[in-house]
Amino acid sequence: MGSPTGHTPGATDRPSGAVRGLVVLPAFNEEKSLENVLSRLKETCPHFDCLVVNDGSTDRTVDVARGGGARVVSLPFNSGVGCATKAGLLYAERNGYDLAIVLDADGQHDPASIADLVRPILDGQADVVLGSRYGAANERVRVPWLRRIGHAYLMAILKALTGRSIRDPMSGFRAVSRRAFWFYVSDNFPEDYPDANVVLLQHRAGIRLIEVPAIFHPRTAGVSQHRGLLRPLFYLIRATLAVFMVLLRPKPHKESLP
Repeated sequence: MGSPTGHTPGATDRPSGAVRGLVVLPAFNEEKSLENVLSRLKETCPHFDCLVVNDGSTDRTVDVARGGGARVVSLPFNSGVGCATKAGLLYAERNGYDLAIVLDADGQHDPASIADLVRPILDGQADVVLGSRYGAANERVRVPWLRRIGHAYLMAILKALTGRSIRDPMSGFRAVSRRAFWFYVSDNFPEDYPDANVVLLQHRAGIRLIEVPAIFHPRTAGVSQHRGLLRPLFYLIRATLAVFMVLLRPKPHKESLP
């Protein structure tokens, strides 16, 4: 893991006694969208620090991140969004942050929604808050029909296993309190497909999770890994297996930290 470099947005002008927040952006070849995302973060949450986790990019992602004032941690090779997220939360845990927000670097997650994700944590209502594509904030957002089916399918499985209705279990937009950092930096957090199975794992670990509407946008650059027909179907099969594998594992405990 590389050393952090560059100036952190808001690090020098954070109000005394303010919450220490870290925005974590897992990034793999996101040079075309990252600059705009970092600019929006400076506008919406200038007192939060920003960390770009470079997941083995081969383009100018690192240069753009540093030019945008973010700290950078580089993984030695492309390891996937789960591993990059884990690295970012480990950084937050080791550096004493009160909470962290995980945000896609491709421009799909609107930084304007960060306040809505953080609020339930600051109010003591939740340990983890998921940003959902569904709800008042996204009345005009068009979710592809295949993805809607996938969301409904996984929601039904989770409803049966947890009694909770999570409409967007595949969302990577989330806020995490320090109280839940242990889960993400331990072996409990899967590094391949961290979606619906993470919701179930957190439920079993007693982590308080809620879902709030958040603003989503179409991808500004690059290609989605869920494009086409076969890829989403294959993903759902793997996601289903991952959910049921959770039931075969012991319940996560904080003591399971490596």
